[in-house]
Amino acid sequence: MFLLENIIFEEVVNHIFETEDNEEMRKNAIEKIMTESRVLTFSNENTKVGKRVTTFSLPAGWTCPYAKDCKMMADREGGGYKVGDEAKFMCYAAWMEIQYEAVRNNRWHNYDLLKEAKTVQDKIDLILNSLDSHFRENGRTDSVRIHESGDFYNGEYLQAWMGAAERRPDIEFYAYTKSLPYILQYKEHIDKIPNFKLNISAGSLHPELEDELDLPTGTVFNTPEEALAVGQLVDLDDSIARDKKNKDDFAMLVHGMQTKALDTPEITKNRRRNEIFMKYHKYKHTLNNSLGLDKNHEITNIEAKEFSEDIKNLVKNKKTTKGKAKTLLFLLRNVVSYNNYRFNKDLISIVPPNFR
Repeated sequence: MFLLENIIFEEVVNHIFETEDNEEMRKNAIEKIMTESRVLTFSNENTKVGKRVTTFSLPAGWTCPYAKDCKMMADREGGGYKVGDEAKFMCYAAWMEIQYEAVRNNRWHNYDLLKEAKTVQDKIDLILNSLDSHFRENGRTDSVRIHESGDFYNGEYLQAWMGAAERRPDIEFYAYTKSLPYILQYKEHIDKIPNFKLNISAGSLHPELEDELDLPTGTVFNTPEEALAVGQLVDLDDSIARDKKNKDDFAMLVHGMQTKALDTPEITKNRRRNEIFMKYHKYKHTLNNSLGLDKNHEITNIEAKEFSEDIKNLVKNKKTTKGKAKTLLFLLRNVVSYNNYRFNKDLISIVPPNFR
């Protein structure tokens, strides 16, 4: 589904009239375009999320009224961005909008449709109808992450997601948020929705509300050693964020590309190191299982080289697919990088138990 500006919509309709003689086919084609342009876009494409999760996004920064540490906004028309005066690190979601026009357009498409929905009930209906449409096209999931990008930009919009969760108790809805004043306003109601999990995203304009809300807080750290110093688990795949039972604060690590406005040699070094650390522990069991090893086996660099040669020979002899081989070789290169960093063994304590 794509953002359809009025002029583009008119051009498409005119093209259908010019090229389709069958009146019924013409009508169906126009109705399909109108339907697709009036639903919110969702996605299942998120490599961080461990299990299959549907994600929803809004324009980064523009819909984050209480963001501070990661305040950043891509220009709607492309070509530039703005960074908040107190930003400490880049907003990865905004960077994606800078790089990819389709991503930026889809997020603004969502925001525009939600603003057009005048009442809370209109917004609830829009969310659920759009979600059902996405499920029909892409398959149903049990979880929805609200805001891979963006945040609860006002109270009515927050109420809409609360209402959507209440009407779909078969789905778990979860989110990170810095919109703490809105959460406080509806906290009593939120606590009564069993399938609606909120996590505070540290670095908001109102950190004083964190203790009052008594919700788990996810904090971005520059290194795993910083997370170890405060004794917090690193959420590798959103499983901690999704867990309704979890009340403990948790860690996230800086990763992804940085903009020139926020990049430093130290940040660049740390983000690459962080990515290696997270990928190693996230995929360790899966890699070992694929290679016929005990799940807790620690592959050495010598073993990684030997396994890589074996995999290449399997491809050469057509005993495995190129796709599978490519994935395994990528993970083995990550193992070598992990070993070369010589991470302190004590860091295993910040890895969630199911990944150790």
